[in-house]
Amino acid sequence: MQLLITLREHDVCIHFIGSRYSILAPNAIPTGFVDGKVVTEKILTAIQVDPNEYKIGSTKVFFKAGVLGNLEDMRDARLSGIVSLFQAHVRGYLMRKQCKKLKDQRTALSMIQRNIRKWMVLRNWQWWKLYTKVKPLLNAARAEDEVKKMEEEFTKTKEELAKVEKIKKELEERCVKLQREKEDAVLQLAAEGDTLGDMEETIENLTKQKFEYEAQIKEMESRMAEEEGNAGQLSAQKQELEAQAAKLKENIAGLEDSLKKAEHDRQV
Repeated sequence: MQLLITLREHDVCIHFIGSRYSILAPNAIPTGFVDGKVVTEKILTAIQVDPNEYKIGSTKVFFKAGVLGNLEDMRDARLSGIVSLFQAHVRGYLMRKQCKKLKDQRTALSMIQRNIRKWMVLRNWQWWKLYTKVKPLLNAARAEDEVKKMEEEFTKTKEELAKVEKIKKELEERCVKLQREKEDAVLQLAAEGDTLGDMEETIENLTKQKFEYEAQIKEMESRMAEEEGNAGQLSAQKQELEAQAAKLKENIAGLEDSLKKAEHDRQV
């Protein structure tokens, strides 16, 4: 009877044991959901509490006098150890950081001192004085190389432009020739209305020449597009080429009208 009275004076909820004293035996608690009674048994067993000193009920744990005090002392000691370990880690981190900072400062100071000593030796050295005078000339030589490179690129661009001009001239000559052939064909169609076979052959030749002419125009436009990246100074020539291309397209349109008219006359 006296034991029951003593136990009732020190009864604790089962879940309280798991939440407060699990720090004393963190590895004893299984992962996942575990019943509070099982958790309490494993914790008390892990910290080696005498089974005669407590009794586990359905919702509470009954301890003899002094057992809870011992558990609190063990918990305080465990917390003190954890705090001390954490403080030691923090102090170690701060000391390592400070040590690294001092090493970096020492390295930087050594480099500065070494550079100053070298400068003190070199400042009165004749070859160093000569180098300081020649260095700007080296920069000037590099600038001359850049100018030479730009001149070479400009020469290359001029050559490409000359090729484009040559192609444009050839196309103009072909356009004039094609225009003359078209006019001759129109006159021939007007004079020889009965020669249907010759008319169809002429129309076919004109159509073929028109397709060739359009292909040449596309080639010239492609070359013009390739030259746009390098022809900042050649915008005027580009515009002139575009005007020539537009004129050639107009001639093609006129040729198509003539072909349509010739086809109409052939059908009539």
